[in-house]
Amino acid sequence: MADVEYRGAEKAPQAVGKSRKLSKLINGAGAAMSVALVVGIGVWGYKLLVRDVTGVPVVRALDGPMRIQPEKPGGEQAAHQGLSVNRVQANGVAAPTADRLVLAPSGVGVTTADQAGLQRPAPRTEATPMAEAAEVTRPQSLEITAPALLRENLPAAKLPAVVGDGTGVVVAAISPTAPQLSATDIAVAEALAMVDQIVADTKPLAKLAAVTATAPIKTTRRISADIAGVSRSPRPRGRPAGLNTTPATASVEVVAALVVSAPAAVVDAASIPPGTRLAQLGAYDSAEVAQKEWDRLYGRFTEYMQGKSRVIQKAQSGGRTFYRLRAMGFDDLSDARRFCSALLAEKAACIPVKVR
Repeated sequence: MADVEYRGAEKAPQAVGKSRKLSKLINGAGAAMSVALVVGIGVWGYKLLVRDVTGVPVVRALDGPMRIQPEKPGGEQAAHQGLSVNRVQANGVAAPTADRLVLAPSGVGVTTADQAGLQRPAPRTEATPMAEAAEVTRPQSLEITAPALLRENLPAAKLPAVVGDGTGVVVAAISPTAPQLSATDIAVAEALAMVDQIVADTKPLAKLAAVTATAPIKTTRRISADIAGVSRSPRPRGRPAGLNTTPATASVEVVAALVVSAPAAVVDAASIPPGTRLAQLGAYDSAEVAQKEWDRLYGRFTEYMQGKSRVIQKAQSGGRTFYRLRAMGFDDLSDARRFCSALLAEKAACIPVKVR
């Protein structure tokens, strides 16, 4: 029997050794990845737990003002309030009949000014007031015609003849058979006639120049020096050097002192209506101290406190009685704020308040 050669057994141990090395590498890589994953999850969880403690808080600012005053602080009024029919639902009984009933006013009708203004006025057959009032010196029985250039704008039949009546008054002569003229045509004709009269009565400038040239030239007459009062003219004396001006200065100081020491009007706090704007200048232990503080502030801020009234209000808080010193005489809240701003700029206490 022939021998069969088999060499596969010789290579088997070498193949088994390579597969073991590869499996070890894979197992080691998987173990390392598992350990890294566990460590990463632990670190991430720890940071998540301590984030609110170690992190810096960030707050986003809101747009717009923090507080907005409502347009209607008292709320929106419901419609149909104050009607008698609402009392039936609210009280169960109808409201009593009113003691006085007043009818609603009638509607406004069409007035004279609202009438149509495109109607033509009635024809006028007598002299207009403009013609009667215009007095022009003109020879009698002189017919006045309009210039040729201006007369072209009016038809010949519509242009009336304007004549002088002998008294210096220009009138429009309209024949009975002439067509009816409008007030505009008559006014234009009268204006043209007055222009002709002014042009006809104007004197030429050449004659005036000749008269001016031939007029004698007046000369100034000198007075002789021998006459008393001409050679020597007296003048007022100079002001004395020792003239005392102290009384004038003293009078100014006295007036200023009177203005500063002028007593301000005192207003009772109980008589002030609610809603009045005041400026609080401080709180003091007694009314006398508050009055002295008012005098001091009045002397310091005279230009600001002129026209303001003094208000001393008694108040209690925490079992303690004190007196509030306030100023009255402001038109609105803005006026009180401007007053307090001026005092605060000078390091004086001032708060705008509202009487409740």
